[in-house]
Amino acid sequence: MPSPARNRQRLSEGSDCTNFASRALHKGGGAHTEYGSIVDVRRSPWEWWRKSKSDMTYSWSAGNNFAHFMANEDSVTWVRTISDIVPGDITLLDYARRSSNLDHAGVIYYAGSTTGSVLAYQHSGKYRNTTLSAIMKRRKGVTAYIAHVTPHWY
Repeated sequence: MPSPARNRQRLSEGSDCTNFASRALHKGGGAHTEYGSIVDVRRSPWEWWRKSKSDMTYSWSAGNNFAHFMANEDSVTWVRTISDIVPGDITLLDYARRSSNLDHAGVIYYAGSTTGSVLAYQHSGKYRNTTLSAIMKRRKGVTAYIAHVTPHWY
């Protein structure tokens, strides 16, 4: 189970991976977004929404914040074995850089019995449709976490 850093990850220009995974959960999984009365909703750990390309919460669009939001809502079960992966699960990657942030997200669309047969869809063109093992081999030292999200915040 990942232990995302407590610092909040800011939106990074040109990065769309967690936005992609959030949209999949929202559109395909029926996860409803939350709106509240927090003054600075972008940085709020209690909000998860996207109104437009320039108006979305950090939890919608940055890996660490996404993981914190889902964990705070008790909506995540961290998958421990490949046999427990199901389509719709979210893969969160830690590229083992100097920070302890989660760096990338994708959506599992086919569950197999090995990392070579588990298929993930991502926003990135070259790696859009690939296997979990290919994702992990792409960068040295990467750790993949699989989150089974069961939204219940309605």
